[in-house]
Amino acid sequence: MEKIDELLNYVRKTNPEMTKNKLLEELFVSRCSSIGLFSIFERNKIK
Repeated sequence: MEKIDELLNYVRKTNPEMTKNKLLEELFVSRCSSIGLFSIFERNKIK
């Protein structure tokens, strides 16, 4: 599974309406938010 798909599954836990295209659009809008979201995803994945 690609990282973006893993991230999408994680985001859908709190936002079931999220699509892959919408997620990519949101990530491209703000690099800082992208890095923060991915950091949280990776940290929670380890637990």
